[in-house]
Amino acid sequence: MNIAIITKSATTKSGAKVPFELAEHLAKHCRVTVLAKKENAQKDLVAKLKKQKIPLILYKNIFDLYLNLQKGKFDLISFHSTLRALLISKLTFLPVIRTYYGTQFDAYLERFLPNEKINFMHKLINSMINLLLWCDQKLILLLSNQVIAISKAAQKELKKLYAVNSTVIYLGSNIKPTTSYQQPATNNQLPTTILSVSRFTPYKGFHTLIDAVNDLRAKGLNLKLVLVGSSPKKNYLKYLKRKMSGNDQIITNIDDGGLAKLYASCDVYATCDRYLFFGLPILEAATFGKPQIALNYQAAGELILDGKTGYVANSQQELEKCLTKFLKNKEKRKKMGNASRNYAQKNFNWSKIALEYFKIFSPKLK
Repeated sequence: MNIAIITKSATTKSGAKVPFELAEHLAKHCRVTVLAKKENAQKDLVAKLKKQKIPLILYKNIFDLYLNLQKGKFDLISFHSTLRALLISKLTFLPVIRTYYGTQFDAYLERFLPNEKINFMHKLINSMINLLLWCDQKLILLLSNQVIAISKAAQKELKKLYAVNSTVIYLGSNIKPTTSYQQPATNNQLPTTILSVSRFTPYKGFHTLIDAVNDLRAKGLNLKLVLVGSSPKKNYLKYLKRKMSGNDQIITNIDDGGLAKLYASCDVYATCDRYLFFGLPILEAATFGKPQIALNYQAAGELILDGKTGYVANSQQELEKCLTKFLKNKEKRKKMGNASRNYAQKNFNWSKIALEYFKIFSPKLK
């Protein structure tokens, strides 16, 4: 079997790394080639994949993509890109298996700060863009031979919004702790460190998390908040910095090694992401034995077993109560962190995930 994995960005940062991790583990079962746009390609990615014996084709435009698909003599396409790339892929008459990551509506409103009032005209523009987003996704789904959802929440959305059936296959994580990343010895004088990782844009809810931490700090709790992200919206980043305490940190564009150290040294992972169709950082924190807290959006309850591996809160007030529980009970943090690691290892293993993809791909070739 010869599989083409088509992705939009040639980078292993954030969620864009998923197709490359899939390729790495899928290559154990079949031939795999990754095709990605040449624009802004990560320089070391070709060499990295070459070591793994996985070809990476950086195409210049959709016509170049078509030519490479024709030359590659592929049996099937695993699709993780945009409508334009899909339309040209369909000209090859190859089966297309689409991985669905969820639809982020209200993207237009991300230019406004959380405390800004939005007038009627902007709301109208936003509604029109939402309709275009829906049409774009609907067409991609109609043209796909089969759809894989990354969570039950994503599967539910596919059925509700697009009337499309799908198969759920979770994602995995390749960021793993080593002996050099072990948790430092506990010091009662040090603050409890809360880590949150994502893109710096309003729907990720960093401002809500800051408000929660500030409320608890005002009650005398010793906390430190570390926010890590990429692709920051400048106005939102300035807004966050104004809200944060001097003891807190904002870190942008960190590499995997630096991120691993932060996971190892934190006490709790927290997120207020409104579009949490999976949430790789939750899984990454779990592999380091860290308990997590999330607001109850989309797949939060799938990644966090409430009361066992962390907490799923229904409001900012509940989030604060959960953080207080962690702060006052180190043994609970440790117990939930260990449970979280075990849960992640059992359910979000890339080797098992790649095998599930392979089983879906195989019947399509008969």
